Amino acid sequence: MTSNDHEMIIINRTSGSSSSEQRQSKNITGYVFYPKIFGHVHIAKTAGTNINGELASHFERICGHKGFSSDYIEFNHKLRAVTNGVVSHDWLSQKLVQDIYADSFEPGFSRGRVPAHIMDEIGYQDCDWISHEMQWDDWKRIPNFTNNVGIELHVPCRDPIDHLMSQCNFRESTFDCSSKNLTHEVYECLVAMDRFDNRLMNIPSFELKCFNPIPVERYINYMSQFLQPRRIHTNYLSRETNLRRDKEKECLWKNTTILEQVKNILMSQDYYSFCHQCMNSENKLPL
Repeated sequence: MTSNDHEMIIINRTSGSSSSEQRQSKNITGYVFYPKIFGHVHIAKTAGTNINGELASHFERICGHKGFSSDYIEFNHKLRAVTNGVVSHDWLSQKLVQDIYADSFEPGFSRGRVPAHIMDEIGYQDCDWISHEMQWDDWKRIPNFTNNVGIELHVPCRDPIDHLMSQCNFRESTFDCSSKNLTHEVYECLVAMDRFDNRLMNIPSFELKCFNPIPVERYINYMSQFLQPRRIHTNYLSRETNLRRDKEKECLWKNTTILEQVKNILMSQDYYSFCHQCMNSENKLPL
């Protein structure tokens, strides 16, 4: 393993008080646990893979579908070796990293894309931050693993039109602004909207927060004041899942009337209506 693979980073803490400041004020030696466990709803095309990977590279007790702290450094090192440091958008369809998960499950799974039932088998008792790509009601099971410790659930909220265009790009679908059925055009692009439902707000001990995930550095810096740094860090290798977009070819940006109509269609989804309200409320994270 090269010296560049294991490299300390300094994260700028710009929001709130750090764990070290909490320790000093309380005269406590050692890491201070946040009173709640953090959850992250991995909404498709909101940089969830990179957020999960960055946190697992630099902090302890990260438990995500896209990687756990406990074995992420070795996964990252192996991925860098087999890709020469460039992970293209189609990596999900490739059996890139040979590990026990890749050998046991379908191509695309690895320690950097952990099957949900394996996450459940490992359990979440030693997690400070949990990220999942599951249907919304599966979150109701998590308190069974965590002794009913409260969950602060973070929901990423991009600009709705930009988010829609990213989903169209992922599906390699071109949005047709001249279509007489704009609802059909929208639904042709949407990816896994069942990961969020307003009923998440009704789960006991859950508190929902929202944040803009772009750029990811702001969220990573914000979380750094609550999470325990790793003893050994690694430089995270970004994993792309989209082709590069060309906004000049995206018709919605050139037609404000159609754009507003599409926004209204999106607001019929629980996820987009929640984001619209939350991002204009005190529940928006102060990144």
